[in-house]
Amino acid sequence: ELGDYDQSENLPGYLSDYSFIPNQPQDFEKEIAKLHQQHIGLSPAEAEFNYLNTARTLELYGVEFHYARDQSNNEIMIGVMSGGILIYKNRVRMNTFPWLKIVKISFKCKQFFIQLRKELVSTDLIIIDINEAF
Repeated sequence: ELGDYDQSENLPGYLSDYSFIPNQPQDFEKEIAKLHQQHIGLSPAEAEFNYLNTARTLELYGVEFHYARDQSNNEIMIGVMSGGILIYKNRVRMNTFPWLKIVKISFKCKQFFIQLRKELVSTDLIIIDINEAF
């Protein structure tokens, strides 16, 4: 998006209009500027390849989150991704349900149901209350 780093064009603060991460610390912008300088000479295709190669190694890359509550009314996040469904509580992964283990998914009256193959777990039905208003 910015092209190669150029000291005459990229003056201090040139990244201040960008938000790279939520609640970005002040020093983070300086670190991004250093990385920008280190990657001079990459073609757009090489830069995009490096970006995607790094992104795919991140634990939460490609996960779409939805807020919900479990049966004990605790706040959780349901992550949907290409490999299955993830359940997070306090930003810690509590459960992983690969698509191969899921028999049926249904939604009724703000409740989300995941039915699992019986031979794989002791309980074959997971119930989650959907509440998008935390």
